[in-house]
Amino acid sequence: MLKAAAEVRAALDKGDKEGRPPALLLLFDATAPHGRAVVSYGDPDKAHHITTYVPGLTTQVENSTEDFRRSLVVWDQANSVDPLKKTASIAWLGYDAPQVDPGLVNPAKTVAMSGAAEKGSKELLSFVDGVHSTHDPEVPTHLTMVGHSYGSLTTGKAAAQRPFGTFADDLVFVGSPGVGVEQAVDLGIDAEHVWVGANDDDLVAKAGWFTANPSKSGFGATRFRTGEGGHSDYWVKEKDSLQNIGYIVTGITEEVSSHTDYAMVLAGKQ
Repeated sequence: MLKAAAEVRAALDKGDKEGRPPALLLLFDATAPHGRAVVSYGDPDKAHHITTYVPGLTTQVENSTEDFRRSLVVWDQANSVDPLKKTASIAWLGYDAPQVDPGLVNPAKTVAMSGAAEKGSKELLSFVDGVHSTHDPEVPTHLTMVGHSYGSLTTGKAAAQRPFGTFADDLVFVGSPGVGVEQAVDLGIDAEHVWVGANDDDLVAKAGWFTANPSKSGFGATRFRTGEGGHSDYWVKEKDSLQNIGYIVTGITEEVSSHTDYAMVLAGKQ
């Protein structure tokens, strides 16, 4: 419990510095198996741009420095793109993500099956409903969900349960093993608002373990350029991936650079 509290305290301390807004603690529960914490950089009730990051395998509050950092650099990037509008960047560590422990052989917890994502999607839906309900109706808002790795499956399952256009304005999946549906249009949103980042050296993103591989053209999403890197390298400053996430979060999607599939180019299909 003490280590989890220290991680959250360190995350909160990074707010209200270097031009950033104060960090807000939206949830902290040290009694959950791996802890629960939700931290927002910026006020989601007043923000024009809201982004929620959903992490995957091995997520636990006691070792959450990188998860909070990712949300922080997304705020930095979004603010650099659109400094005249307020951004809230949320790290949602609000479900029991799979761990590399005895849970690997438990169907309800293993990363090889969707049980943890099914349960987590319900909790994510409840959180997003709260974000919608408490947001100031006088402030236009644009909500982007960013799911990484197994967190993309959790996010996809949540999106697919909501009526069309009611969950989020844009969905971003990075390092995804699959999002639980066969096509982007099954996510309750126009396919043009479904975005996928897949580094060439990311073996998880190549798997397509949970239904269709979202990075493939047949899925119907837009694959954006990410630059070089592996499974955890989507939030590197000054790289294509983070820059493109910033454009999506702020709704400036005409600036998003698309991935070039050179095999398709040689075949005359791109």
